[in-house]
Amino acid sequence: MTLIFTGALSATTAASPANYGFIPARTIESIQVDGVTSNIVYLRLAAASPLIAGTNYQARVLGGKDAWGETLSVSSATFTAHSVQTEAVRIKRAQLPDGAISLSGPPSGTWVNGNPVRIVPYFACHAVEGLVSAWRMTGDRSNLESARLYFNWHASHMNPDSTIYDYTGTYPNYSSTGDYDSTDSYGALFLMALWHYYVATGDTDFVAGKWAAIGKAAAAMDLTLQSDNLTWAKPTYQIKYTMDNCEVFQGYFAAARLAETLGHAGEYQDWISKSEAVKTALRADMWRGSDSPPRYAVHKGQGLGEYWNAYYPGGMANDFATMYVHEPSDARVQAAWQATRDQFLPGYVPDSGVTVFAAFAALRAGDPAGYAAAFASTQKRLRQSGYTNEAGLMLQLAAETRGAAAVVPVVQSEPVIDGLLNEAAWQQAGRLWFHRYGVMVGADNRETYDFPGNAIDPDGSTELSFVNLGRRLFVGITSHDRYLTSGESRADSDGLSHLYIRDPVNTTTLHDVSYTFFTDGGVPVTAPTAGGALAALPSSFAEFTFLPGTNSVNQSSDVDSGYRMELKLDLGDPALGAFPAGPSLDLTFGLRIADMDGTPAQPWPWSNGAYGTMMQLSPGLAAADYSRDMLRLPVTTEPSGVGDWILF
Repeated sequence: MTLIFTGALSATTAASPANYGFIPARTIESIQVDGVTSNIVYLRLAAASPLIAGTNYQARVLGGKDAWGETLSVSSATFTAHSVQTEAVRIKRAQLPDGAISLSGPPSGTWVNGNPVRIVPYFACHAVEGLVSAWRMTGDRSNLESARLYFNWHASHMNPDSTIYDYTGTYPNYSSTGDYDSTDSYGALFLMALWHYYVATGDTDFVAGKWAAIGKAAAAMDLTLQSDNLTWAKPTYQIKYTMDNCEVFQGYFAAARLAETLGHAGEYQDWISKSEAVKTALRADMWRGSDSPPRYAVHKGQGLGEYWNAYYPGGMANDFATMYVHEPSDARVQAAWQATRDQFLPGYVPDSGVTVFAAFAALRAGDPAGYAAAFASTQKRLRQSGYTNEAGLMLQLAAETRGAAAVVPVVQSEPVIDGLLNEAAWQQAGRLWFHRYGVMVGADNRETYDFPGNAIDPDGSTELSFVNLGRRLFVGITSHDRYLTSGESRADSDGLSHLYIRDPVNTTTLHDVSYTFFTDGGVPVTAPTAGGALAALPSSFAEFTFLPGTNSVNQSSDVDSGYRMELKLDLGDPALGAFPAGPSLDLTFGLRIADMDGTPAQPWPWSNGAYGTMMQLSPGLAAADYSRDMLRLPVTTEPSGVGDWILF
């Protein structure tokens, strides 16, 4: 529970439980006053006295003093306790029988004749992304079923020119408005939502069935793409907006990823090139670095100070860029977020117009107090509007802040360790996806280290899959690596650089699993080498294959297709910690994937090591720091479905 005051508090009185109360009554377990802001108070409720989702509460301030010794007046604020389940249900209740998702659901929870309908495909795609996030957090497969229904509706309602209209009316007689707010963003959001569905599920068959719609959505962005690599909002509204183009960058990126997954090399190359071009144009043309404060413009050609008097569109455009076109380590993230915070959350008190995008921006900038303030504003907006797009965005935010802790799906039989990853077991796998852009493009790696940069292969990505049978953890890796690299250290070689498993008894001990193209013989290798604890396991526990296409190690003159790896880790083995048998096994781990690229214009061996990227699930240079994520392996003979890959 977060309480935000308009001024600084006395830390002593603010930490007293006697100064707070709830209706209905709740028991406060602990209180923390934010040490940075002094006006934000975090209340932790006792486990036996939780908030009940969907219930209205009144939080009350009963006393205390401000930082200047003045007594605080008694005050209160009403709020609704939201949960993953309540917001997923909000979206599903707004879904119409044909699969469309209305901006608001029927008052009774069930569609009846005469209920107002407003379908905005752009907003519906935010809602669908929320459903996918809800599935990842709960394992409730009805969320995926609703997402697929919407994708089917969207694909079937695209116009011949690849655009899609809004629909309004009353149930069941709603119809097209013959118009849309934009053409570029509508196409982009569909692609982003479909790609995030695939990342979460690995459902190749479903996305393959949407290939025509993928092409149409990309064509909707092409419709207004100009020679400066920025798009107009729509053919009849020739303005190049920062917000739209942030989504267009993401949309082309998602289209390229889908094309790569489905084996369409030509479309992949076209769309990834456009994605990079839009991103470059955004950073060059929309950043107003000479302004005070430096920030992003609302649209190309915007004048100094224009639109900076309200969060929408000024602050929101700034936060879109922070969220969508910058890696968290980029210096502009801090500058842009500071501009938003100082203007629209002064003293960490949010302006009434602040939305969920400010919470995402604060998260990217590593500002927990700013996040708390923006999140509080977001919850208030959701309570007032009840809109499905805002519910969807809140669910996406919840999934990103939950961290990586997941129950690994149980399979009925062991996959064959042959490096092919083609058994039915892998269709049930829990999945992670890594890309050097990290959370900026919805990837799971929360830290990326460039050494000094991935100059040859800037778009390599890696998919990781996990299944479980007893105390045996099976790990699949598919890397779309376009420059296979073998170096004289694991840090200079492609592959699974480190999978650290924390010992179940001596928790300071880390068991290291490595499988990379590392060579210690002075000659580049053409197959990965087992390292660490993996080297102590039978050699049959690890295998690899190259992906179809051309693959040559340490050759920059060609474009490789990449590789697959398949590992079997018997966690009962002493080399991996001798985990005891039991109803379930909780595994704390750290994960680092290497995508190295040699050194441009320098023959092997490289005197200063390889260029490239290290991608980690959690931040931290030291293994002990980033080995903090969790997997739970149910020890059962009963198989489970992909829906059991849930965060906890």
